[in-house]
Amino acid sequence: FTFPDFGREAVFARLREQVAEYHRRGVAVFGVPPRLGGTLFEAAWRLRGFEEYLCELSEGSPISLWLLDRLADLGSYYAGMVASAGADVLFLGDDVGEPVRLMISPDLWQRTIGPRMRRIVDAARAVKPDIHVCYHSDGHFAGLLAHLIDVGVDAIEPVQPDVMDPVSIKQAFGQRLTLVGCVGTAWLWHHGQPDQIRAEVRRANHLLSRDGGLI
Repeated sequence: FTFPDFGREAVFARLREQVAEYHRRGVAVFGVPPRLGGTLFEAAWRLRGFEEYLCELSEGSPISLWLLDRLADLGSYYAGMVASAGADVLFLGDDVGEPVRLMISPDLWQRTIGPRMRRIVDAARAVKPDIHVCYHSDGHFAGLLAHLIDVGVDAIEPVQPDVMDPVSIKQAFGQRLTLVGCVGTAWLWHHGQPDQIRAEVRRANHLLSRDGGLI
């Protein structure tokens, strides 16, 4: 696999124009750096193979950490460009959760993924100190929330209510995390009627947004 050229400044001129146009319309902009499924963990195993990469990462093999470093280089560069374009939110993440558990232990994530994720966040905030950082993972990833806050994440998405409890997360982390989503099981989105979906959105608003912190 040949890692892509980081590109040139001119490549991002149109991005700045797009962000400015959205701001003129009065809306916030989420900026998503280019990625292969995810920012670090998911991109690495897609390149290397899932079982093979998890075995290598858990053993601390040089290739597993080298690969994370190269992906962090890419992520840091693009995070800086997203920030320089004026985006309000840097959108990062990896699918690290299954329906009932994490695919990677919090300790292993903290030792291997966390420092590199922090480097990406720091690259954006070096350019735009007030940029928000939203982290995406499907599934159950409550065990990582404290670590995500430590590396600079201040919002999480989608907080699937069929696998994580948004209310308990709100109670535990208060104003340190904005919650994005928090509505609807897979069954509801696939099979629910419009009135059922409206009721679910109203329920989430009632439970979670009385003091802000819900998108």
